[in-house]
Amino acid sequence: MISSLAITPERAEKVDFTTPYAAVRVGIFGGVDVPVTKVEDLDGRAVGVTRASGQDVSLTAIASDAVEIRRFDDDVSAVQALLSGQVELIGVSNIGMKQIHEMRPGQYEEKFEMNRFILALGIHPDQPEMMDYANTFLAEIEASGQLPEIYEKWFAEPFPEFAVQ
Repeated sequence: MISSLAITPERAEKVDFTTPYAAVRVGIFGGVDVPVTKVEDLDGRAVGVTRASGQDVSLTAIASDAVEIRRFDDDVSAVQALLSGQVELIGVSNIGMKQIHEMRPGQYEEKFEMNRFILALGIHPDQPEMMDYANTFLAEIEASGQLPEIYEKWFAEPFPEFAVQ
């Protein structure tokens, strides 16, 4: 398993994880004029999230009852709620932040990071040869500079220090 598979204790009971190769951050994101820098600043505000997403789980864990969490069925609907003014802020991944910056440069910013999900490949526990192959591959593309280059292109931020090595 590869696509956006975050390392969690529950998943580690079913699969073995390779060396991490990326991180997806989730944060609070909104207009540059919205004065929010910490979770307490969300009190009394409506914040949009994609239902049952990492953003939803992260915000629900840290927000007080004074935060109105508005849940949307998909990322597009949450982003549209922000862009149309239905909510002042959204919980979104760093990938989503990059896409919004590209659509509306200079209008929005990350207010603070809520969580970081470390990504790795999931390998069946009975396949040590596959684990060795995958870890060798990751180490080689990291050492060649390809992995950091690809990461920085798609995530628009520096390659995480924890990854591969």
